[in-house]
Amino acid sequence: MKKGYVLSVIAAAAFATSVEAATVIPLDASWIAGVTLQNTKVPLGHIGIWPVYALTATCRPEVTTGGTSSIDIYYTASGTGCAAGGATKINTTSCNGNGTALTLQTLGVTNTIIPANSDICAVFSNDAAWSGTTSTGNIQLQFVQP
Repeated sequence: MKKGYVLSVIAAAAFATSVEAATVIPLDASWIAGVTLQNTKVPLGHIGIWPVYALTATCRPEVTTGGTSSIDIYYTASGTGCAAGGATKINTTSCNGNGTALTLQTLGVTNTIIPANSDICAVFSNDAAWSGTTSTGNIQLQFVQP
């Protein structure tokens, strides 16, 4: 056996044992009937001292709104709030609150690194269908720490 071959096997084994699977972390929020969500910003969570990488975003209306309505996910610097300017949209496809009931919608996400000390929120559109809605559902963002 050649010496170079033994060294490459040992190096490969050492590398393989140091690789760990990333933990996927979900942030989610549900909405319920009877609440006016028109133009509402709902906090989903806070990113701590390390940046994170947005993987996927999904939503699932249990009962649809009956009219034009959407939800988007944003991040902003901690203490700024999503109502203020400067928030960055994470998803590329909005959640359709009037989509097919009981069907999971996969929202596109950009290859977004969310900076440390950021706040994440769901923003409900300024559509009348969210005013005193009978809709219920859930929206979720999944991320990992790079």
